[in-house]
Amino acid sequence: MSISRVGRLAGIDLEVLFSNIIERALVRSFFALKDRGLFASIAAEAAPYYYSGDKFPHLSHYSFRYPAKFHPPVAAQLIRDFTEPGELVLDPFCGSGTLNIEAAALGRRSFGTDIDPLAVFVASAKTVRISEKIANRHFVQIYKSLSSIPSWAGRIGHGAPLNDHSLRQHANENGLFIPHIPRLTHWYQPYAALDLAKIRKFIEAYGCCVSFKKILWLTFASVVRSSSNADPTPVSGLEVTKIMREKISRGFAPDVFSIFLKNLEKNITRAKDYSKATTHSSQPVFSAADVTKLTELPPGPFDAVITSPPYHSAVDYYRRHTLEMYWLDLTTTHEERLALKPLYLGQGKVAKSNALFDRNELRGQYAKNKYSEILQVSDERARAFKHYALGIQLAIENIDHLLAHQGRAVFVVGDSVWQGKLLSTVALIQESAEPYLRLGKTFCYSLKNRYMSYARRNGADIKTEYVLELIKK
Repeated sequence: MSISRVGRLAGIDLEVLFSNIIERALVRSFFALKDRGLFASIAAEAAPYYYSGDKFPHLSHYSFRYPAKFHPPVAAQLIRDFTEPGELVLDPFCGSGTLNIEAAALGRRSFGTDIDPLAVFVASAKTVRISEKIANRHFVQIYKSLSSIPSWAGRIGHGAPLNDHSLRQHANENGLFIPHIPRLTHWYQPYAALDLAKIRKFIEAYGCCVSFKKILWLTFASVVRSSSNADPTPVSGLEVTKIMREKISRGFAPDVFSIFLKNLEKNITRAKDYSKATTHSSQPVFSAADVTKLTELPPGPFDAVITSPPYHSAVDYYRRHTLEMYWLDLTTTHEERLALKPLYLGQGKVAKSNALFDRNELRGQYAKNKYSEILQVSDERARAFKHYALGIQLAIENIDHLLAHQGRAVFVVGDSVWQGKLLSTVALIQESAEPYLRLGKTFCYSLKNRYMSYARRNGADIKTEYVLELIKK
């Protein structure tokens, strides 16, 4: 009886199972041929990583729903284990700033960079320090003001037959601005778009300090998606799913003003908690930067780099943040958005003309072999993998330039699967680091509270993450 036949009877795809076992064995064998140290087998030798558990100070971590972010207790433990108070830390894939928040709370100075403009804004807004007295006074004033502004709900109707042009014209006639989001009325019911425009206008005119204004814009960003027709699930790119269409057909009508005020009250509390847990001397600094370009990164030297790069073909940050980017004026035209797209690492589709392919070649044997293997199945997928591998390769090269003498780079990564075959991010990082960094300690832990799209998109749910300590040679 064939392997396939046995597998079908058992409800298991044994060919895929054996393929994965063989693939992992080959990776281990490849590294076993190298010197002990950098090319050790992480999967076989990584020790369990213990952190403080799931009861932890939330601070400002949940002020904005950001997909696939660091689990805060893990970030905190990494800072304790690999840095000392007062040291300078960099997270070049900072996302919404989880590591930087924990660094500030633990008395470390830090920088955070990301290619995604919304990520940089959210991280910056989540780390503002405010006075409790001033924050409470502002909330009372804002609550009174917004409660007196009438919603468009009921006046324009949930199903009003307005197209994008007529809706914007209606907004202009009422002194409101709605950004030029493509397919606007696909994403928003007319009244919801107008209510968002009202809140936006209010925030622009409201008088307060820069720090509190950031909290207002952060709260506004948190409402942009929840008041839209798009599925709010974090791992969704940006879709009006079947579930959402059914909700709309049943009369889904979000109260935009109430959602904003509810979120604002929570975010003020979170900002106060963050302020109490940190000091001015440990305030993080954030900037938009392409990690593959050394000139865009902070100069350093850094005592440690602690980061979790994006997974390959997992979360489509570019698409997911479309609505927030427009409403916050982080982009104003579709052309601006398109110019940013080639810079994201981990995309499922990459153009042949992508600038990362110019004068850059894969150096590691594992990356070359995996690229050739995928190329036999799909040119598009192979190109996406090459783009990702090159990005990791260049990122590590730049990180080496930024590290202080004997500084440490700590990567938190998970291996993924494509068409039932292992894509070892661990192997890519080890291989890319070989010329510059030697392997120190390695750990692994079960993944918790991290929204990943693999289970739904390609059957490759990531359940384990690895911690790789790399030390400057």
